[in-house]
Amino acid sequence: MLVILGISSGDSQDQPLTTILSASACTAPYVELSGGCFYFHETFMNWHDARDYCRGLSGDNISVDLATVADCDQASRIYQHIIMEYGALWHWLGGSDEGQEGNWHWVTGDSVPMGHPFWYPGHPDNYPENNCLAIHRTTGYFVAYGCENTGPFVCQQF
Repeated sequence: MLVILGISSGDSQDQPLTTILSASACTAPYVELSGGCFYFHETFMNWHDARDYCRGLSGDNISVDLATVADCDQASRIYQHIIMEYGALWHWLGGSDEGQEGNWHWVTGDSVPMGHPFWYPGHPDNYPENNCLAIHRTTGYFVAYGCENTGPFVCQQF
C-alpha cells in the first residue's frame, strides 16, 4: 500500500495538499493477499487443466501458475477470501507429490510445509491416487485429493 500524506489549510496555493492513495501491485482480476497476487477462478477443472489455465495467463515479465502458500497468515487469508466470496468450496492450490509419493512440492519447486498447522488431520494420506493439494472447504487446511477431481482453483502471479 502506498500512502502519501500532506497537510493543507485550504487557503493558499503554496500549502501541501492532503492526499491519501492506496495502490495495489495486483491488477484485476487478481486480489492482493499477504503480499501475493491471487486469482480465484470458479470454473471447475482437474488439477492439471487448472495448472495449464493458470500458466496460460502468463505474459510479459509475469509468470502465473497455481498458487503457493508462503506461511500460515497467507493460508488463512486465502481461505477467508474463499469463504467470504465463494462460500464453502474447496480450491486447488499448486502443490503435488506426483513426482515422488509423499514428497510434496509446490509448482515453484519449494517444499510444501508438512503437518500441523497446515494439513488437515490424517493428511496427506497414504493413498497413492491422492497426489494434488487443495484447500479444504470448511477448515482451510491442506488436503490431498485425486488430481482428476474437478473443482475451482487459485492462480498466483510470480
